[in-house]
Amino acid sequence: LESHLDNKRGITATLLIKNGTFRLGDKIYTSNTQGKIKIIENFLGKPINEASFSSPVIVVGFEDLPLPGSLFICAESLDEDAKKILFENHPETALSWKNKIINEGQEKIIPILIKGDCIGSCEALIFALESLAQELGISFLILDNRTGNVTDWDLKAIDPKTAIIIAFRTKID
Repeated sequence: LESHLDNKRGITATLLIKNGTFRLGDKIYTSNTQGKIKIIENFLGKPINEASFSSPVIVVGFEDLPLPGSLFICAESLDEDAKKILFENHPETALSWKNKIINEGQEKIIPILIKGDCIGSCEALIFALESLAQELGISFLILDNRTGNVTDWDLKAIDPKTAIIIAFRTKID
């Protein structure tokens, strides 16, 4: 459902389990990252060893920030069917769709991906870009704004010929 970088614990994601059971040590996959479950907490923030279907949980152990709304699969390894399910429901398709509109459209729009150290920084950048757009009479399309480092996925998600990545107090992985 959502994820963030906790400075003390690492990448933390809030998930809703649709079916099956999660256990400490299980491998977990999304369309853009994977990891090994190190901590599972219930909706009250209390540590638990396993969680079953219909449970909202907080999971620590991803290698990178999962995209909001991403599907996830808990398995030893991904087979072809599992990969197909993950990538068909990948939020990246929305970015590809936006890039297609930009490339085919009449209006000059500059697509931008924003990465910041915290949500407040991202919001401040968006506000500054909106002001700049009004002053210059141009349009910016915010493809995505997230916290965390700039990753390979960010580069794959945009069209490097037309889009710009703005990073504020982040690293490049």
